[in-house]
Order: sequence, then C-alpha cells, then structure tokens
Amino acid sequence: MKKIILFIAVLLTSCSQIFAQRPTSDPGHENHYEVLYAKENNLNLNQSSVRKIICIGENIRETDLSLNTLGKRISESWKVELYSTYASTEQQTAFTECKHGKGGHHHADLLIFEILDDEGNQLPPGVAGELVITTLGVEAMPLLRYNTGDICTYYDEICECGRTTSRLSPVSGRKQQMIKYNGTTLYPQALFNILNSMDCIQDYIINLVKNELGSDNVQIIIALRQGSVNAESQIKQGLQSALRIVPELKFGSLAEIQKLQVDEGKRKINKLIDKRK
Repeated sequence: MKKIILFIAVLLTSCSQIFAQRPTSDPGHENHYEVLYAKENNLNLNQSSVRKIICIGENIRETDLSLNTLGKRISESWKVELYSTYASTEQQTAFTECKHGKGGHHHADLLIFEILDDEGNQLPPGVAGELVITTLGVEAMPLLRYNTGDICTYYDEICECGRTTSRLSPVSGRKQQMIKYNGTTLYPQALFNILNSMDCIQDYIINLVKNELGSDNVQIIIALRQGSVNAESQIKQGLQSALRIVPELKFGSLAEIQKLQVDEGKRKINKLIDKRK
C-alpha cells in the first residue's frame, strides 16, 4: 500500500506542477499516467503550457517508427509533439529523436555503438541485434564494447533534419527477456503493444516463470474496465490474431495489479515480473 501511495503522490505532484509552473516541455516516465489521471479528474491537458514531451523509459514507437498504442493514446489526448529517447546510466548519453521521428540520433563524439548478432558479428542497417556500446565521454569508468542486452537496429541514411550520423531504432526487447512459448519466440514489448491497444483492459502485469519441463510459461493478470462485455474472449482473439499464442489469463483488481507493479525504491512502473532465473 505504501508503494501505491508513493506513486500516486508522485503523479499528483507531476500533474499539479504542469499547471502551476507552466513548462513548455515535459520529460518523464509517467506521461501515460498523467493522461489517465487527467481524464479521470476532468482535467484538460491541452489547457496546459506543455507543447513537447520527451518520453523516457517507455517505447512510444513500433519498429517501423510509427506511433504504437501508448504513443497514440498520449497524442490523441494531449496535442503535443512526442519525442522518443533511449539512454542508460552506463552510456551517460542519449539517442533522442528530432522532430521527424525517424530514430534516435547518435552523438558520435560521445559514444561508439555496434549492432551485433549472437556470434559477435556486426549487422548491417535494418537488421536487429544486440546494442553494444563503447563510451568516449565517460572518464571515471569508461566502457569498452559493453553489452547492453537491448535488441534494436539502426539506420544510416541522411535524416530529413540534415544530420548525417546514424540513428537508433526503438528497442524491440531485452535479450534476456526473450520468451519462447508454444513454438513462438517473442519479446514482452509485443505483448505490451497488444494489451495497451485493448479498451477493455484498465491495467495488467505479465508474469514469466519456468514450468516443470523447463519451458517458458506466460501468465497475464488483468484488471478490466467496469462494464466490459465479452472481454476475455476479445483479449484471447487479439492475442491469437497478432501473436498466434494465447497465454494464461487471470483477472484481478486494479489495486492488486498496481501493488505488484511498484518496486520498492523505484519510480518507474514495472509491467513485467520475470521469475525464470
């Protein structure tokens, strides 16, 4: 309960600061929850001063660079320019989109990056592999060919903004989070995109465990929106149609799921619990 209260306090503070301080840009983790909070409390975010949002920690684009469900929900409710960014503590820099939204721009003076296959071979543009970085701007603890575990690709054609450096795609998944379920290989992000697109789902969390045979088992705990009709059937059809799998579904209360999503001492909401290790 303390975890949920802490998150709500952070969310209330974030929303109140937007209207009180009138910033023109909003960088943060909880932009989607700001939208949900505003809707439930009849707040018009378009009356705020924010015109640009830099989304941190959550993908807002598909691998083809179009907005995913999360990005669409924010942009439909909040008439702002959305910018996706990718960063980590280790690299001490970020790949951030320009206004054209064609991937995160590489800062070649701060970082060298490679996209490698499982054998350590460099992959060409457009082919997904693991992101490996070498830091140039970190003095205390520089990294040489550091394996990030993130799966993505890159683009090397000149951007519409005129920059000539490479651009990084959205992350399609974490290497260690790869799921092999009933003959299908996928990453949690694919599940997130399907579940986020369903209006009958209020919130959810995904549990990954090993079964008695050592194979991956996927359980999705879902809180349904009040008044949802034939929701379970819709969810199963959506998963089967998009991914050719139907994981185990379990239904619970919103409070139960929100309690599972918040880790002690962490601000970011976690929709995945991986217990396969």
